[in-house]
Amino acid sequence: MRVEQRHEFLGSYIKQAAAGEFGIAAFQRPFVWTKFDVEKYLESIYDGFPIGDFLIWTLNRDQESSLLSKGRIGPVVHDAATKTMILDGQNRLASIVWAARVGEAPVTPDHPYSAKEREVFLSGETLVADFEEKRMHFVPTEAAYSNTRLPLGELLATSLLQQVRSTVVFQKMEDLGVPEASWNWFMDDIPHLFRAKRTVVAEIQDATAEEAYEVFLRICKTGQPITDADLEAARAWMVPAAEPKP
Repeated sequence: MRVEQRHEFLGSYIKQAAAGEFGIAAFQRPFVWTKFDVEKYLESIYDGFPIGDFLIWTLNRDQESSLLSKGRIGPVVHDAATKTMILDGQNRLASIVWAARVGEAPVTPDHPYSAKEREVFLSGETLVADFEEKRMHFVPTEAAYSNTRLPLGELLATSLLQQVRSTVVFQKMEDLGVPEASWNWFMDDIPHLFRAKRTVVAEIQDATAEEAYEVFLRICKTGQPITDADLEAARAWMVPAAEPKP
């Protein structure tokens, strides 16, 4: 087993996560952030503050993600061949993936959403980039489009994930009467915040499930402490996951 640390661009991790290239380790807790937590995280990105490190576990070719992963990050179900599991940073990365791909979230997912995911991202509110207030925040979905605000996910899908043609968004802004003076803010400045933001990534390689779990417990620093119940749930997972396949 070895652990390597490096600097990465947040935008690269968002693109990979939104494409289904990451999973969440099975011993991770469900998504637990509130709308306030998501907005404060986006505020930190906007203000250029540090946003915390990521801890990932890259499986070797003999380890199967179907046994070791919760199966998705945000609303995105990952491919069976996915070999990268998020150990710390789930809430941060999943929040952006939810913003970018919430419109594609299955109504009845194979891997059920947590109560907080439903409360935050499926409650009739949408994350927007607000030019007037110069921030990103939740508003009622019916108020997500105006001449001063646009859904954050639509901007990311256009300028970061490149899933939507920019001409489509330009036409929508024109139809909404968005002043041309703010077009660069929506189409360049906001996506650039995520594209250029640097973060530190620690990667665990050539580790068994038990070793990855031990590293997670030793170096993971979370905003909400792990409870005894969380640990017992993780230990319960560890037994069947460690058993060899017949």
